[in-house]
Formats: sequence, structure tokens, C-alpha cells
Amino acid sequence: MVPPLGVPACLHVPFKIGDWVTIEYRVNDAAEFMEIERPVGPVPIADNKSNEVIVRFDTGESIASDATLYTDSNGLEFMKRILNHGDTWNLTLHDNTKAVAANYFRSRLEGILRTQSTS
Repeated sequence: MVPPLGVPACLHVPFKIGDWVTIEYRVNDAAEFMEIERPVGPVPIADNKSNEVIVRFDTGESIASDATLYTDSNGLEFMKRILNHGDTWNLTLHDNTKAVAANYFRSRLEGILRTQSTS
């Protein structure tokens, strides 16, 4: 489909995971960012088990972000997060499993990952 004149083209890629999770990636030709939407629900409860949905992003070495990102604090403010770092405690990582837990950041609405050249 060709967009109308003056409207930038947009790449839209949806992924359906099971019956209750969808992840949609959108990249606009004119934008310098990627939009990710993850509609969830209704979460099944018939099995009487607790369910938690997480999205894990691993950019590898493709984004030079200086290991820094920002997550929202329930829509009130952005919190600076640094990979493998704790501001108020001495973080000692002994193996990869602790690195995963140490770098788990909850985000309600939005996250920002900037490249060093656009910071």
C-alpha cells in the first residue's frame, strides 16, 4: 500500500503470541524512533496460576547507548537506569543469572534508549 502524498511510509510488523499477547513494531520513515505496542489480555486465570508478562529487549552491540536507558515511573517521571549498576547499593555480579535480575526494570508506559550521538 502506498501512503497518501505528504504522509511518510510506516513499517508495521505485528506478532501474535498465544491467544492473549500481541507485540506490534512500527517504524515511521520520518521518525528517529521505533514504536512498540504490546496489547495484553485478557490474561487466562482458569488454570489458577499467576501470570506475569514481560518483554525483554537485547540490542547487543547494535546501539551505542553507553549502557543507559530511561524508564517511566508510572507516568510521573523518567528514571535513569544503567546496566549492571546500582546507585544506592554495591552491586556485585557473580554470574549471568544475577545480571538478568539486576537489570530488570519495570516500565508502565514508556522507555527511552538513546544513542550516544543523539543524547
